[in-house]
Amino acid sequence: QDWSLEKEEETALAERRDFRDEKVITLDLDGSVELGNAIHIKTQPDGKIDIAVHVPDVTHFVKANSLVDREAKKRGTAVHLVNRTCALLPPKISGEVCSLAPGEERLAVSVLFRVNPHNGSVAEGDTWVGKSIIKSTGKISVQ
Repeated sequence: QDWSLEKEEETALAERRDFRDEKVITLDLDGSVELGNAIHIKTQPDGKIDIAVHVPDVTHFVKANSLVDREAKKRGTAVHLVNRTCALLPPKISGEVCSLAPGEERLAVSVLFRVNPHNGSVAEGDTWVGKSIIKSTGKISVQ
């Protein structure tokens, strides 16, 4: 069954921080369809800089102790070989619903730091970690 944000319950979405209006950029670390890292950087009116890191909310699609969860725990990580990849999760999950592809609304887990640009410090209370919604606006390759 195809997944889309419209099929999610409004109350569950309302509990997530919405980053869809930010200039989120997906990081392509190895040229695969499994795009699992994204960032955004934004200067606030007070001069501080928000730096956010976003990863797919896999737990939304893989329930605890399910067959997929147990297999992923056994594997521990994806392995990228020269001629193939041994994925941690099934392709439908890792390459589709959890891929942070540009132009697609995705459920994520995000970490945000509000940084003082003068000394690089992050004050207490200037961090946020939680479930979110993102929509990447582009992709850059990082080799």
